[in-house]
Amino acid sequence: MREIPDLTGFLVEDATTKLHALGIKVIIIESYGKNTNKTNHRRVIRQKNAFDNKVELVISFF
Repeated sequence: MREIPDLTGFLVEDATTKLHALGIKVIIIESYGKNTNKTNHRRVIRQKNAFDNKVELVISFF
């Protein structure tokens, strides 16, 4: 399996673009804090390599 870049802190749009360019499928999981405002920027707060050429991105709003 190819090396997957660390995308923690990236905007979701930038992270998914990079992964799709590598031919990797993306699973997005949203995480909400107490003061989450969905109008803010979505950023990757954690990532996990999944099976079958997929990466799971946990995102939150900042």
